[in-house]
Amino acid sequence: MKKTILDNLIMFKAKHTLFQLSAFVSFGLFVVCFQSLAYGLDTKALLWKVDKNGVDSSYIFATMHSEDSRIVTLSKKVKLIFAQSKSFTAEIDLSLDVSATVSNMMLLPRNKSLRLIVGNDLFEKTVDVLKKFNIPEKFVNKMKPWAVMMTLSYPKPKTGLYLDKILFNNAIKVNKPYYGLETVQEQLAIFNNISYPHQVILLRDTIAQYSKFGEQLEKLKSLYLSENLDGIHEYNTKIMLNGNFRVAKKFMDVLIDKRNRTMVQRMQLRLREGGAFIAVGALHLPGNKGILQLLREQHYQLTAIKKL
Repeated sequence: MKKTILDNLIMFKAKHTLFQLSAFVSFGLFVVCFQSLAYGLDTKALLWKVDKNGVDSSYIFATMHSEDSRIVTLSKKVKLIFAQSKSFTAEIDLSLDVSATVSNMMLLPRNKSLRLIVGNDLFEKTVDVLKKFNIPEKFVNKMKPWAVMMTLSYPKPKTGLYLDKILFNNAIKVNKPYYGLETVQEQLAIFNNISYPHQVILLRDTIAQYSKFGEQLEKLKSLYLSENLDGIHEYNTKIMLNGNFRVAKKFMDVLIDKRNRTMVQRMQLRLREGGAFIAVGALHLPGNKGILQLLREQHYQLTAIKKL
């Protein structure tokens, strides 16, 4: 079937969105960590030096999925450390064109429709909100509930350039080796494994809170710019409490905690090589199940590089 302009638009949106499924500004339920804060541990920094066994220092950098110039403009300190690094690692390999795969996975099987899954009332509210993204009702009806949620989880893209992508582009320019900690297929599986009833609950909560999205996003940006990881953690928990906590909590172990463990395991090779620059969404770092604590438990020395 020949692709329409709308199909291409959705493919771009899918690629733009799912590269950062767990990125910092995922709206509503999808960003909330349920682990307790690791009190007593300094987490007020976005950049962390990682040391162990005399190997060259590596660095972990907390990112936010935003095109805001205040966020995507790298400080001199970050630029210098990145330039001196031997490799760059993001959550996924940004060199891969996965837009077609993502687009297809966002769509329901032919024998299903969003209206039938969510009911007329929620469907009409969803259609109304998605008008801001120029997605017509006919296409909305083909989208999985989680795909709608993810579409609403970010501002409408303008440049397509966010921190992870900018860092990746910089690595390409200087022929720096680059890697991914996960595959897009693994990230998609998280969402596709949610039952339809739970997807409906989470979509309903997202739609109900959408009018507050701009206000919440600005608050999250402010916390990020002040390098306050614990504050980000706490505010996102506050947002989540406005929805169905039980359903969200069941999901968070897979979305955040389990992925933290996987990412720490997969970054070991880069850390043993030394000189790695690793970029992950800010909400993966804090808490007693966050990446920083998991690395401490493996006897890495973590040093905050403050005030970028």
